[in-house]
Amino acid sequence: MVIVGAGLLLIGPQLAEWLADRVGLDEAFVTLWWWVRLPVALFLLMLAVSAIYYFVPNTRRSFRFVASGAVVAVILWASVSLGFSFYLSNVANYGAIYGGLGAAVALLVYLYLSAAALLLGAEVNETIYRSASDKEGPVGS
Repeated sequence: MVIVGAGLLLIGPQLAEWLADRVGLDEAFVTLWWWVRLPVALFLLMLAVSAIYYFVPNTRRSFRFVASGAVVAVILWASVSLGFSFYLSNVANYGAIYGGLGAAVALLVYLYLSAAALLLGAEVNETIYRSASDKEGPVGS
């Protein structure tokens, strides 16, 4: 799901134009695809993060306790990605500071920010779970 979601974000416009040329669709399909691909890709990423939050921890939780953290994580991850992209293109000059390692340093910073977004989503899940278990007693699957 992550690969399909990332593929929709990266090659979505080229795929839509190629498909429109092959099948004979007009420009409206390409425009519609331009607006639909982002929500579909984010939804697929939310499903993938939800699956990670559901299957990876060694606990039994219902899906309602992992969905909200996945929504927070993906929205935060998308916001951090856009903000870091803006920062790299307009403010930072990692090549001047780090030389040939500038791209590697920028990638490491991006991976750090992405991991922080995923961890914040996991913390949201845990907070919701603990709040529900305090109100209702032990909450299982």
